[in-house]
Amino acid sequence: ELAALTAAMGAHKEISLTPPPDSWYITWAAEVGNATDVAAAWTSAGALGDFLGSPTGTLYASDVSFGADAAISHTRMSVFMEPQEDGMAQVAAMQAVRDDLTEAAPSLGVLIYSKAFVFWEGLAVIKGETVRNVIVAACL
Repeated sequence: ELAALTAAMGAHKEISLTPPPDSWYITWAAEVGNATDVAAAWTSAGALGDFLGSPTGTLYASDVSFGADAAISHTRMSVFMEPQEDGMAQVAAMQAVRDDLTEAAPSLGVLIYSKAFVFWEGLAVIKGETVRNVIVAACL
């Protein structure tokens, strides 16, 4: 599913291709070769750890966390969003990226997060909150 997630990131209209999406998986898969080799390396003990310790993989070492069973427990992939024309477009873009990337890798428990999303979440609820507050104030 990491390959599907990576492909979805590169194909999504709200994700900028300048700079292109970047992740340990993209770099590792390019270094390992074809999909069969990636699957074999994934299941071989220490192959990913060896890559993360290599000169190429060191850049991504902090992007992958391993659990007690030596399986990946958390990972991070970085992208840039396309600029949006206004706040509601930002909210729509955020939701579209979340929905589409979660759908691309349903069993991975994908969490799409950005510091900007915290502000955009506020934009998503501000209209309803304002109307509610005005109604409450009118009733008092």
